Amino acid sequence: MAEKFDMSNYTLLFNEQFDSFRLWGQSGAVWKTSGYWDERSLPGNGEKQFYIDPSYKDLGVNPFKHSNGVLTLRAEKAPSSLKSKIDNMDYTSGMITSERAFSMQYGYFEIKAQMPEGKGLWPAFWMLTMDAKWPPEMDVIEILGQEPDKLYGTSHYIDANGKKVVDYIRSFGLFDSSDGFHTYGMDWQKDKIVWYYDGIKVGEAANHSFDQPAYMIANLAVGGYWPGSPNSTTPFPADMKIDHIRAYQKKVDHKVVGIPKDWSAIGADAFTKMTADGAKTTWNEDYTLGSTETKVVLLNDWARHITGNDKNNYLASANGQYIELKGGKGNDTLLGGKGTDVFIIRNGDGNDTILDLSNSVNNTDKIRLEGFHFTHFDDVKPWLSQVGSDVILRLDKDQALLLKNTSIAKLEPEMFVFAKSVAAPANAPAVSGSTPSTSSAVNIGVGTTEAEKLKLSGGYVVEQKSGVSGGAQIKLTGSGEASGTFTGADGTYKISVRYLNEFDGTANFAVKVDGKTVNSWTGSGSNSTDVAQTRSFTVDLDKGDKITLAGTQGGWEQARFDWMKIEKAVSGPTIGVGVTQADKLTLSGYVKETHTAAHDDTLIMVQGSGTAKGTFSGKDGHYKLAVGYLNEDDGAADWSLQVNGKTLGSWTGSGGNGTIRSRVFELDLHTGDQITVTGSHDVGEYARVDWVSVTDRVNLVGVGTDGSWS
Repeated sequence: MAEKFDMSNYTLLFNEQFDSFRLWGQSGAVWKTSGYWDERSLPGNGEKQFYIDPSYKDLGVNPFKHSNGVLTLRAEKAPSSLKSKIDNMDYTSGMITSERAFSMQYGYFEIKAQMPEGKGLWPAFWMLTMDAKWPPEMDVIEILGQEPDKLYGTSHYIDANGKKVVDYIRSFGLFDSSDGFHTYGMDWQKDKIVWYYDGIKVGEAANHSFDQPAYMIANLAVGGYWPGSPNSTTPFPADMKIDHIRAYQKKVDHKVVGIPKDWSAIGADAFTKMTADGAKTTWNEDYTLGSTETKVVLLNDWARHITGNDKNNYLASANGQYIELKGGKGNDTLLGGKGTDVFIIRNGDGNDTILDLSNSVNNTDKIRLEGFHFTHFDDVKPWLSQVGSDVILRLDKDQALLLKNTSIAKLEPEMFVFAKSVAAPANAPAVSGSTPSTSSAVNIGVGTTEAEKLKLSGGYVVEQKSGVSGGAQIKLTGSGEASGTFTGADGTYKISVRYLNEFDGTANFAVKVDGKTVNSWTGSGSNSTDVAQTRSFTVDLDKGDKITLAGTQGGWEQARFDWMKIEKAVSGPTIGVGVTQADKLTLSGYVKETHTAAHDDTLIMVQGSGTAKGTFSGKDGHYKLAVGYLNEDDGAADWSLQVNGKTLGSWTGSGGNGTIRSRVFELDLHTGDQITVTGSHDVGEYARVDWVSVTDRVNLVGVGTDGSWS
């Protein structure tokens, strides 16, 4: 029986569903449309296409078509008038690469696509390393258009003898790649590479020391030494259609440990503060500090390596595409600038400081940890601590790393690279290796429920963050849900949801009840900062309903939820903390009457019986509630007070001198409680009511000791 890919062991980190597509250079764009060095063809392969986009020389040629969640890369014959401007290539086509937006070490990488059929067409989904060295290269899928049922996967590497080697896997006859959408995936791990097509394992090869972060490329080449040139049967335009591109990280498969309890703490005072003052500047592409030097700033955007010495160093680079910064045994200060900066931290070095760690488009930094026990981001988490606006990563008994001006919540799995790992300290205590499980049933009652307490599925994970309720929220990559079971009574409720409206994208949010969407919205993308906002709406709920918060990532906005609050819906007249005039309530049987004894010259009266109702709009709590009524001198009317239909007390007028008196109750009230004053007249006393007062203090606000208004 064919071996199938088990997705349950993996966590989604990157999910491009092509709900939208922005060309490189536009706000929110993820995909670059040319190669690492801005190359637009690979002449070494004999290719005949030129990878173009509308911005290239302002020619306006667009090989990208986007519709209904599908991105199409289109290859076409180049008109003769265009060839002189595209290196005299015969065809235009499209490519996309995640090089400036996403790369990571190890994982499962997948494309769902429909490939074109035709002689000389060469669609591919493949990966290269961020350091721009070749080999290595991993080809998830390559197809020759004239043989759409023959599927190829490849690993290029250099063996121990320095020889370039190619490992191939082939699958013939599994399916026709041009007959519809199929998935092509590759599981790249430390020891091996496994290929899966439509979820079925089709081949495996050893991983030959390939541990650099890699990025993804999808392209439609035309011509070349392998596929040959198109001929008269080749259809143009030719389309490679892409439904999604995804990247997953394998879940931790070993015991995760924390910092040994008998180790002394390493605080902020263990790091050396250094600045660029007096630093040497150089335009070198690679620079190693001399034995007497301590500071250097590389000015060349094409610089690739800075290496320190065993003194305390200050190492800074320009805004180049890629650079490696490696200190020594001193306490080094590292500044990467924009681009992909790889900060190499080795066991036995000093306590280093990184000034500008980032993980945004055009600035995807990495921390390469060499010689420590870490092999997974889950290993790193227990060794992180937030110290003011900085983060300290404990590395070993006598070594730590300071990350300036960031937070634990901003650290992502793809930002870490692990090499030459060793065993964990023998006395390190075991901790949970992943996000706390929420697999058991979660109850949602009336009141506030933290989002991180719900049952999480899909791409949602818990994110620790200061300044939010409970110190944590949930975020996702791709799409996901957070759910629980409603335990309150049947009724109409107001649901309020706290979410983060981020400035770098527009995520989609929804609230579902028993699978049906009852409210949905799209983040507006604030101007320059992330803004926490609240969404409120009214809905009917029954005990046992499943309530779900659902999100879909938009750009880099990860559909973060903080909490959900459920309270009884307030409709019609309300009774809040303070004094509410009786004539403002919902009246049945009662009518308004002008009266000189009333506070505002108006009260309510009834002949027979009647009710005056309002909904409590204050917070849940313990209160004193008073009813101001007219104690007349010509009879003895009856009154009672009900909360949610339950009578809390009743009384009969004593036949007084026609003044306002009060009846006081002490009770618990909850938002949404229905408060009702009922009256029945007796002979000439018409059960008149002036006001209702609610207070959480001993002396009733605005009510004198005799019940008169003061």
